[in-house]
Amino acid sequence: MISILHLLEHSFDQRQGGVENFVSFLTKTSTPGLEQFLVRKAKLGGSYSLLQTLFGKKNFRLSAKALEKGLEILPSAPKDLRSSIFHIHQILPYGLKTLVQLSRQVPCVFTLHDYFPFCQKVHFYPYHGGPCSGASVLKCSSCVGGSIKSPFLIPFFLTRNHHIQEYFQNVRALILPNDDLIEQVPCQFRSKTRVVPYSVPSCEFEEVEKSDALVFLGSIRQHKGIFVLIKELEDSGFQGNLDIYGPVDQNLSLSNLPSFARYKGILKNRSELKRYKAMVLPSLWKETGPLVVLEALEEGIRVFARKGSLSSTYSQSKSIHFYSHASEILSMNEDDEIETIKGLQSLQAVRERHREIYEEVWESWYQRNIDVK
Repeated sequence: MISILHLLEHSFDQRQGGVENFVSFLTKTSTPGLEQFLVRKAKLGGSYSLLQTLFGKKNFRLSAKALEKGLEILPSAPKDLRSSIFHIHQILPYGLKTLVQLSRQVPCVFTLHDYFPFCQKVHFYPYHGGPCSGASVLKCSSCVGGSIKSPFLIPFFLTRNHHIQEYFQNVRALILPNDDLIEQVPCQFRSKTRVVPYSVPSCEFEEVEKSDALVFLGSIRQHKGIFVLIKELEDSGFQGNLDIYGPVDQNLSLSNLPSFARYKGILKNRSELKRYKAMVLPSLWKETGPLVVLEALEEGIRVFARKGSLSSTYSQSKSIHFYSHASEILSMNEDDEIETIKGLQSLQAVRERHREIYEEVWESWYQRNIDVK
């Protein structure tokens, strides 16, 4: 029996469209040969290192007692955490340096749910049709220059890139949600990559009365493009409603939205999406998934996505329409039948693929330790 501990910044319980929901899907159903635990913690500041606090800044003392003291975890946590695989889903709030230390001591798997290893997403990301080609100082400085003073940019990126290299060197497998991400991973680490696209639970067909409203589901942040979408709809004379769901960045305000844009809080019931005419994905950079597209199509509504926001893995559906300016949404034809994305596996198949990766990692880690002895 292999114990898997999923490390996740679990900020909003049952939030639809969030990576925390996908991880919950992975752990809810039992998988033969595995016992899985979702290690979750309320949202923490980016500079706060949870693992360092629990296990000591210099040396980790990995014990179930220490883990249970600081984390919300199932009571039946494995007794010896050194015999577990840590599946790390987010770098924040743990910190790169801390995760480098952790990955040296225990077998670790890392899923790239976003582009954080290559871009910090600290500031507005200028739209040019896709992600940066790499973590160059000049390109990154245009995004993060407002938070890091220019004299410190070069040492900051040199240090950060060094930690990323160490981290990728130590982790046993890198899980990528789409094929396009392979190009972002440094060549020397691509042998560790395993592409496992997202999946969501299927639902039964249910006839509901639809409104003419559009819906946005996701984090309320500048790089998600929601404010660009609102401005473009306003300039186009949009007469309908746009309902907005998701957590709001603490540095942003929704107090001056036009009357058609209605903030609804956190969406916890996916079936609510059925009521909408369509979902809009206005992201200003290429998403690693996103899960919201799969959830919308599964609930029977079409998706309008800004050009460049989706990887090729999640673009294969006639029910996904791409636009350059939000005015194009108003004139797009409606589908007679909603088509899910072609080529994606079922959630059960995704769980099985994860199990295969865990077994592969465990065998290689165990063999390495034998060779060292």
